[in-house]
Amino acid sequence: MKSLYLKYNRVAFWKKYWEEFDVDYEEFIDLNVYPIERTLKYVRKTDKVLECGFGGGRIIRHLTKYGYDIEGIEHERGAVEKLKSVDDRLKITCDDILNMDFADNRYDVALCFGVIGGLYDNTARAIWELKRVTKNGGTILISVMLDNLARKMQKHLSHFSDGEEEFYAWMDSKKGWENYFKTFGLYAIGSQEVVRGLKNSLDFQFYDFCQFFKNAR
Repeated sequence: MKSLYLKYNRVAFWKKYWEEFDVDYEEFIDLNVYPIERTLKYVRKTDKVLECGFGGGRIIRHLTKYGYDIEGIEHERGAVEKLKSVDDRLKITCDDILNMDFADNRYDVALCFGVIGGLYDNTARAIWELKRVTKNGGTILISVMLDNLARKMQKHLSHFSDGEEEFYAWMDSKKGWENYFKTFGLYAIGSQEVVRGLKNSLDFQFYDFCQFFKNAR
């Protein structure tokens, strides 16, 4: 894996993000977009599901509305309280992905979008925790960043910003990520490149990478 450093204030960024974030709608209208399309492909109504880092609640609200057995954790207490205030059906709690308060082998499916790659020296610990709470033979859906031209452009543009460079995320090739996750006993059963454009309609796109694994012990 390669580390991506950008000029930005990490603490200030997330402080502002959580102060300004809003609750997501309770369902997706378009079921063919990331991340709901692949979520529905791998999650069955009979599964017990965990979402780590639910943010504004777009996934957990949708699955809860349609009768899926899903629980969620988020490290930001304000996000948990805000979501509970608008949707008391949700089974959500404030918890840490590095030390989850759940028993081993509890879930059939674990979802973790936009979390793993940003943990710096705790990435491996978080993956072990996801593996621990997921049943043998269960499915884990994880999104990470691809090392590509768009990321190089992002780093180049960052040079024009103020401040010192700080760690932003881990990135790798598709094969590199697959090999990395194999070291945890997670074997790829599918993948999807997620295309996201930049603000101001710049002429390049970021490719995040969502991988789907079988948990083997």
